[in-house]
Amino acid sequence: MANQEKSEVIQPPTSVNKQLESYSYTNWAGKIQEQYQKIKENVETYPYLWGSYIVVYGGFGLWFAYRWRRLRKTEDRV
Repeated sequence: MANQEKSEVIQPPTSVNKQLESYSYTNWAGKIQEQYQKIKENVETYPYLWGSYIVVYGGFGLWFAYRWRRLRKTEDRV
């Protein structure tokens, strides 16, 4: 019986330490996975809404890039 108590005391809880080290990573990765699933379901539910967002904000992005480039060319001439 004394041998059993000593063997229990000598062995450190390595599996608990590994779980604590990986907990923050898995928790973080789990949250990202959960958000991705929510967004994916929303996109599948409302495809036309998300398509319109892409068209509108993509158009703004293209217009902004065009104006920015034109402004840079004007500054180079002046």
